[in-house]
Amino acid sequence: MKKYIWMIALLIFAAPQGVRAMGRIPKKEYAAKVAELEALKKQCSMERQSAEDKIKSLDEKISGLQAKSDQLLTDMELSKDQSQKKLADILRQKEELEKEKAVEIDRLKSTYDNLMGDMQKEIEQGSIQITRLQDKLSVTLVDKVVFNSGESELNEQGKQVLKKVAKILKTVKNKQIRIEGHTDNIPIGGVLKDKFASNWELSTARATAVARYLQDVGEIDPQILSAAGYSQFRPVADNSSAEGRSKNRRIEIALIPIEIAAATPAKPAPPAPAKGEKSGK
Repeated sequence: MKKYIWMIALLIFAAPQGVRAMGRIPKKEYAAKVAELEALKKQCSMERQSAEDKIKSLDEKISGLQAKSDQLLTDMELSKDQSQKKLADILRQKEELEKEKAVEIDRLKSTYDNLMGDMQKEIEQGSIQITRLQDKLSVTLVDKVVFNSGESELNEQGKQVLKKVAKILKTVKNKQIRIEGHTDNIPIGGVLKDKFASNWELSTARATAVARYLQDVGEIDPQILSAAGYSQFRPVADNSSAEGRSKNRRIEIALIPIEIAAATPAKPAPPAPAKGEKSGK
């Protein structure tokens, strides 16, 4: 470009000189110089237009990129605000749930304290055990306190105990009351075989009898009651001794949050008893 401009300037400067020296420069040569000048001017004009068009195109692209950049910054600010709102909402919900949980734990502690107070005699005798772990509470009844040997009907002592338990359980809210029947690992035998095909049937019948009593006599809402028999497959003691088998023959009344009321996975089955061993049910 600079080369062309210099040449144009030179030709323009030389043109008057050429006019004054017309007699010395041939007309044909002069016309050629003029034509060359016009060609250079035209080429310069075209190159200038091309440069201006390119600059205009670049300006448009720069403007487009600036618009995208501005929009992106705006979107980022909006996204940041939305994220902050979502985080604030999550923290608020968490705080509300923690408060609700604290209230439930206080209620459960109150239930636990009431049970411990009302059942003090039975606890001291070792016929009842009450345990509490945060939002869960369990009342374990030794089977002989509630049922006569080989029976699934509640005995009088069992009814009296369950009346006390029901009186307190009626005040419980937002909890599922699950009654679990458990046996030792001695197979059903003798005359009991006519009533119960196996420990499954015996444990289930006993759990159902307790649930029915809590509903009919204890006036507990049946919608929060459930009964399940676990046979011999969730022992709490070693079945190899009479004392261990006695602990395994039990009824458990568990208070658990409704949302996690699904049964706990079963433990592996213990070894089968030796042949000839008699049931203590």
